[in-house]
Amino acid sequence: MTNDLHPDLLRLGNELEHAVSRDLAATGRRHGSRRLFGSRAAFLTTVTAGVLAIGGGAAFAAVALLTPETVSRGMPGAAEIFQGTDPTCTTEDNIVFTCTLSRPPNDPLPDLSRIPEMKRPTKPIVRDYTDRKEMFADEQGNVAGGCVGEDAAGLHWTCYAGQRAVEEGIITQNLLGEHLGTPARG
Repeated sequence: MTNDLHPDLLRLGNELEHAVSRDLAATGRRHGSRRLFGSRAAFLTTVTAGVLAIGGGAAFAAVALLTPETVSRGMPGAAEIFQGTDPTCTTEDNIVFTCTLSRPPNDPLPDLSRIPEMKRPTKPIVRDYTDRKEMFADEQGNVAGGCVGEDAAGLHWTCYAGQRAVEEGIITQNLLGEHLGTPARG
């Protein structure tokens, strides 16, 4: 998706994204109420088709379908450091996700034996994941958002879906929706 869309179209896409998220969050609390659409799937299909018809693009379609489980699976699918960490995510709005890893990120320290002695670091290398930025993928392996490390140990991350990840400065607009062949390193 390119950034050459009209600002009104981008604003509309963002508003629709938030509206869908609010509807999804409220679905569990409205069991007895009458709804315009017969199911959540019908609602999502209608909204997604409308956005695609006006050019809102693949990024919105991917974001509209994200769940905590999708983000939990998408973290290791997009970034090698999350492999083997068993992320668990929660959300209130399907845009901002709070994720916890069961073990520290898979980010080995460099092999110093390959670095000439005179160029080796003089201080011990300590990993601090605070403010580190990594992307996550959707079920099809497309970049769907990004995460920011919240603590030095790397066990707590805040992940943002779709356009919000771009606004937070985690990923660029042209990366959003791109297909990944394999998880990225560093």
